[in-house]
Amino acid sequence: MNHEPLENIVMSKDHMSRAIRKYCRGCSGDSTKEVKLCVIDYCPLFPFRMGEDPFKKKLNLTDKERKERSARLNRKKTIASTSGSAQS
Repeated sequence: MNHEPLENIVMSKDHMSRAIRKYCRGCSGDSTKEVKLCVIDYCPLFPFRMGEDPFKKKLNLTDKERKERSARLNRKKTIASTSGSAQS
């Protein structure tokens, strides 16, 4: 088994979220309902059991800001897809 220090392990947020959720389900008898109803608030994973980071600041964007970000993301996707197809 690999016992690499935690600082050296690179995981995406999605992988961490799934791992936490899987651990919580195992602790709750493999019941998603019991994970939601969990009362073990001293568990270090308790705030993360629902698959979200409760400490992440939520953005309050205006409609204009949301449209600008969407357009910028679409431009990046277009550039990435055209540069990817040029390499083929």
